[in-house]
Amino acid sequence: MDSSGELPEQVGLRQGSHSEPPPYQSPLRNGDDDDQLSRSPSAAGQTAVALDEARLAEPLNAEELYVLQSMLESQYHAYQPGVRYLQEAEEEKRYMQLLREESDKHRDLLLGRAGEQREMVLSRHRIKKRWQSLGVWNPDWGIPGRVNEGPQDNAANWKWKWQGDTPFNGIERSGVNPEHPNSRAIQLRQGLRRGQRGPLPPRHNLTADTTQSAAESFIISRPWYTYMVDIEDEETRSFRLQEHYVQSVYEETVAERWRESGDWDPWGRGTLPGWKWRHESPSPEPESLSEIELTPSEIDAMDAIAPPRVTTAPKAIQAGARGGEKPLP
Repeated sequence: MDSSGELPEQVGLRQGSHSEPPPYQSPLRNGDDDDQLSRSPSAAGQTAVALDEARLAEPLNAEELYVLQSMLESQYHAYQPGVRYLQEAEEEKRYMQLLREESDKHRDLLLGRAGEQREMVLSRHRIKKRWQSLGVWNPDWGIPGRVNEGPQDNAANWKWKWQGDTPFNGIERSGVNPEHPNSRAIQLRQGLRRGQRGPLPPRHNLTADTTQSAAESFIISRPWYTYMVDIEDEETRSFRLQEHYVQSVYEETVAERWRESGDWDPWGRGTLPGWKWRHESPSPEPESLSEIELTPSEIDAMDAIAPPRVTTAPKAIQAGARGGEKPLP
């Protein structure tokens, strides 16, 4: 111990604390090794991505097919006609908005609260015409959004005209009904790898003598229905990687795949697949708004719409009031 009372080891540490540390020397002496080290994270990342892609590509197993159908029915309500109707009604709403911007006549017709109610009736007419041409319209359906709406006007209650007692979903309390249209659509996915799809033979519009089975096959083969199945297929596969994204990510992934394959033929504003594939006859479109001939029930619905209430006095009355004159009775 020195005169300061410190141990020799403490003196050495205190004195050495002011000296510079020795320069760092890499254990790799070869420059090529340095390059290899800098590239290894990227190579490892590429390998991981390749492994993930391989896992995603494998066909869905029985459990995953069940998950796919469950999400198809719970998130998209795929076999409910009212859901598709409301999607098309949104597209019609945009169509009406463009008409308001382009024409004073249409702006006066579709402006305000009364205009929105007229828009619902006119949209229903156009959708009905389109669906009648396809052979899928049910004459029992009413007019959603009409004044004094009744049970038949609620799109959530609608059934396809051939549906009968068939429920909306194929997954029941007792298990999966293999004969349900949704179940049949999922069964067609067995053995398919990611992005694969079974053959899509051209299908004609339905007629009065079309069987229930043929009508169901028509619905589950339509682009808008197939698009929903593809989206939920993509989401189901993502669970293999313990990942989950917002729905728009899966939608864009599928849309991009459809663009690459040439299947993307959007209807309306460009975000919603329509009723026909490119190799089929074009989807029928109804007449323009100026050419519409409303049915008696649609005329009644239009007549039931109350006219806009006047919120300001007419100019003649305002002028008389300012001049101290008594307004005319």
